Amino acid sequence: MIIWGWRSRNRELSAGEFHCPGCDAIREYRQFRVTKYFTLYFIPLFPIQTLGEYVECQLCRRAYNETVLEHPPEPYAESGPDSVRRDLESGTPLEVARRKLVQAGMDQRRAQDLVLSAAGEERWACVDCRLSYIDDVPRCANCHGEAPRGSSRALPKRGPARRSGSSDFD
Repeated sequence: MIIWGWRSRNRELSAGEFHCPGCDAIREYRQFRVTKYFTLYFIPLFPIQTLGEYVECQLCRRAYNETVLEHPPEPYAESGPDSVRRDLESGTPLEVARRKLVQAGMDQRRAQDLVLSAAGEERWACVDCRLSYIDDVPRCANCHGEAPRGSSRALPKRGPARRSGSSDFD
């Protein structure tokens, strides 16, 4: 008995940063090509047809047409408080937003000030991984820990002396 058929395989073409329409923020992406292969005994032997290409956001995992890459993202270092706020509202930790600004060419102090002004006063820190988030974010993007409930979510303006592993924003 001969077992033959076909199946699709994804092959990564590229990766980078783009403006994700779902997150409404700059995110990392991976671009894939989907190809249908002829299989013999479940082993793909040769391509039959290219089915298409798509771009996948690495945070929300939504797939988009590759034309989304034609709209270059705004350089993160040129972002204003509104753009940084949208990034924070989509679940980006304050530490990651600051690091992105610094990597894009902004000095450390200015990046820290911009992130703090965009975040506002109401913030919380994950108890497990110590990343800081704005109050609107329900869970940690790193470890998926939930935000503390109640009125004690806001971080104090001045916390105790820094501990190993404590957040830069408490």
